[in-house]
Amino acid sequence: MAQPTVRRTAHAPASAPHVLTRRRAVPRLTPAQFRRLPASPPAGRRYYAVDYRALRNLAIVEAGEAARSSSGVRTSPGFAELCKRRAAQLQPGVDSGARNRSGGGSWVAANGTVIEQAQILTTHNLATLVHRVGIAPEAGWDDLARRSFTTVCRLTARLHHNPRPLGGIKDVAYAWRQMLFHLSLCTPGGRSRLLAWLPEEAARHPWHVAARLVPALAGLRQVAEGGSAREGEGRMLLGWSTGGHWLRPDPVLPAQVPVRSR
Repeated sequence: MAQPTVRRTAHAPASAPHVLTRRRAVPRLTPAQFRRLPASPPAGRRYYAVDYRALRNLAIVEAGEAARSSSGVRTSPGFAELCKRRAAQLQPGVDSGARNRSGGGSWVAANGTVIEQAQILTTHNLATLVHRVGIAPEAGWDDLARRSFTTVCRLTARLHHNPRPLGGIKDVAYAWRQMLFHLSLCTPGGRSRLLAWLPEEAARHPWHVAARLVPALAGLRQVAEGGSAREGEGRMLLGWSTGGHWLRPDPVLPAQVPVRSR
């Protein structure tokens, strides 16, 4: 299988935030599509704090209401509202006090946070390809997870001293989501080996890559241990924010770390 690439595509809302009007973003998923939405792997649901049982119940109720409606429901209001609510709750602020902030920022960023949640809930159609189409990589899911994380590191390296890093942060988040999806489909043993390998791979890159990814890797480790990605030193890696983003500031080089370039 070819080297993983970062593609800005989505299952539900295909429109990029910057081409939307100033009206609030509304993910366009019909009730029937919402009802047929495949489950994302359990590890991915835990990392992104998705209550899948509540999600499925909402989808069933809306599909039933749409079937009884004579007006022809075109979009799922429940799915759209869920994306908006999650976007407000999961803001990737620079500190714990900023995490739940939903105000501020531009309308483009506000729409982007909503669309990103739709992409998370629909897994960019990856769950459909796996569970409905039956696609399985010849090299195995662990190989795709490793290559996706290498892409995460490569994209993270580009953020250092970047005067306009926001687009790069979004690309890192896309690659991280792909890595997490592949990781979730590994065997328990393969998943454990990968979790131990991730910091080692980050350390192969310039020092600022590992330093930047420490909160994301801590959050992932906490989820693997049964906790939350947003506890303690951990952070949930998202691409869009209406305020500050913890991935944006350049890390400070510790005195004992030798400078390596690639």
